[in-house]
Amino acid sequence: EPAEWCPGGPPGACSNNRDPSAVACARCRPGSYEDIDGICLECDGETPALYITLAIVVSIGLLALMAVVVNKNMLLAQHATITCGITLGLACTTIQAMGTFGNLSVEWVEPLSSMLSANSVLTF
Repeated sequence: EPAEWCPGGPPGACSNNRDPSAVACARCRPGSYEDIDGICLECDGETPALYITLAIVVSIGLLALMAVVVNKNMLLAQHATITCGITLGLACTTIQAMGTFGNLSVEWVEPLSSMLSANSVLTF
């Protein structure tokens, strides 16, 4: 809520963890992040080990699946298997492209900002 970001007072007065150098206190200060309610919270500096482990396991699983699909004789493969392999490749490419768009310094409108935020879990 922009009204809460700039509570009033002397120039540069912003609410907690808001960047006073940003126009209308619209950004969080470095070392903080904006939660879903628009409140800037300080980063705790810890990366959850569960997310890293999950990302590694999923990556290894996808690589193993891809190795099986790529090394399978395509003349003997079912059309559904080929279609699944192509679809998986397109999905990975789309997730990577969305991750690139999410890194741009652009204020995205809804629902794009929510989609890019959700996609940030899948890109690392």
